[in-house]
Amino acid sequence: MIPLQQFASVMVGTGTPCSFDGVLSATGTGSTTVTGTSRTVTVPTGNSGKLRFLSVDVSLGGMGYSIDGGGYSSVSEGTEITLTDTQTLVCRGTLLEVGESVSANLVDASTGTLIEALSYTRTA
Repeated sequence: MIPLQQFASVMVGTGTPCSFDGVLSATGTGSTTVTGTSRTVTVPTGNSGKLRFLSVDVSLGGMGYSIDGGGYSSVSEGTEITLTDTQTLVCRGTLLEVGESVSANLVDASTGTLIEALSYTRTA
């Protein structure tokens, strides 16, 4: 559940939200790290390109993101990133044992739109 303060902070603005050319979430086997596919963002005219990670659940591991193939940064509740049109984003779950997962909601800060309910699960 999104706390009221955060809900209010993302539910402002109108317009077209950012979008990606595919799903960011992933499942994996054999490794304690599950990495999604790098996806290209479309940032519409008038959109700030700011995205927030909300309702982050990393109680069983960790979550990170990389922009344009750079180094990974950790995700925690309220982490905000800014992307420009055609940049790439990849996310991953780390320190996962078999059957464990981490999750977060990726929200467009300009429109309050949920872009994806992210999940990274190790299945075997």
